[in-house]
Amino acid sequence: MRKNLHVADLDDLLEQPLNGVLATYRSQGEVLLSPVWYEWLDGGFNVVVQAHDAKHRNLQSDPERVSSLPRMEVATAELKCGVLRMSQVMV
Repeated sequence: MRKNLHVADLDDLLEQPLNGVLATYRSQGEVLLSPVWYEWLDGGFNVVVQAHDAKHRNLQSDPERVSSLPRMEVATAELKCGVLRMSQVMV
């Protein structure tokens, strides 16, 4: 298994719609793991989050504490109009 890959090393793999696991944190600090579909677009990942969902509540209370699988470092995370945008990542 190769490690420390950069986005450019992955060719068009990230342009395909893929599923993964999104980790958000409840107010008491417990981790909530949720299966999600994501897309790679313009240098970052987009994940649709429904307004009534626990992920949405967790992200509203602490949008900077988010991670996803496959493992990546998330430099910025912004929840806007039901879309979580994670950018400046390293796979």
